[in-house]
This record gives sequence, structure tokens and C-alpha cells, in this order.
Amino acid sequence: MHVHKAYLNATGKITTYTLTHDIKRAVLDAKAAAGHVCVLSTQATTAVLLLENDDTIKKELMTHVQKMFEGVSDKSISRRSGSGPDKFHLMAALTGLTITLPFQQGRLLTHPQHEVFALDFEPKAGRREFIISVLPSGGGAAPAGGGTPMPGR
Repeated sequence: MHVHKAYLNATGKITTYTLTHDIKRAVLDAKAAAGHVCVLSTQATTAVLLLENDDTIKKELMTHVQKMFEGVSDKSISRRSGSGPDKFHLMAALTGLTITLPFQQGRLLTHPQHEVFALDFEPKAGRREFIISVLPSGGGAAPAGGGTPMPGR
């Protein structure tokens, strides 16, 4: 397993940031031909997801997520982590704090229009950290059916 850390400097505004380049770099650095890459947001108020790279779609997603929580207070809560109110934690949790993607021949197996984005809901500006784990496949060719047979079969 190869572990890589990626960072972004967030503005404190609810917005999206592209992580695809960092993920591709981690896969390249791992020198693995195939496997899976997992991205984890260490910030409880920043989600990670795969989405078509279209400004209208990104804007609609952010609008929809914000509307889901219109009635929830966004007053600051005292936390050990110093992170924002429950509202922003819920936004990120329901959108997802991790994503796992397959890769083969050193390339992500996603649609060319897709990008991996961080959705930052934290109202404070600052650095956001992501752990990118590259998990190479166990080697050897896949069976003719494309999957791995279950043990004992």
C-alpha cells in the first residue's frame, strides 16, 4: 500500500475543489499497474465525491445540499477540533467523506468527464488534508469472467 497526503487551502466559503490531479499523482508515485485508490477527508466538514466537471452541476449540487439544511442552526459549537457547527458536519457526512476508485494500467477507470472533488462546507478558511491510499491489486490476471472466484468454488 502507498499512502500520500494532499492538501488544499480553503477560503472559508462553501465551494468545490478538484482533487483529481493529486489522486493521479499518488497512483503514478505508487508505480502500481492496477488496483484501487481510496481518498479520505480528514476534515469532518469536507466531503469527497466523483462528479462530472460541469459548473452548473457543481452549483446545483451545492445548492441542493444547502437547501436540505436550511432550518438547521449554523451557530458555532464549541468542539475540541475547533471545526464548524453540526450543520456542516452533517452536510459532509451525507455527501461522503471517502471515495474508492479502481485504476488499471496506471489510469483511473472513470469517465473522462468525471473529476474527484472536495466539497468544503467549513466556514473557516484554512488547510484541508486528504489521505490518498493506493492499494495495488494482488497481481496475476483476472479470470475470464472478469472477477475473482469465491474461495472453495
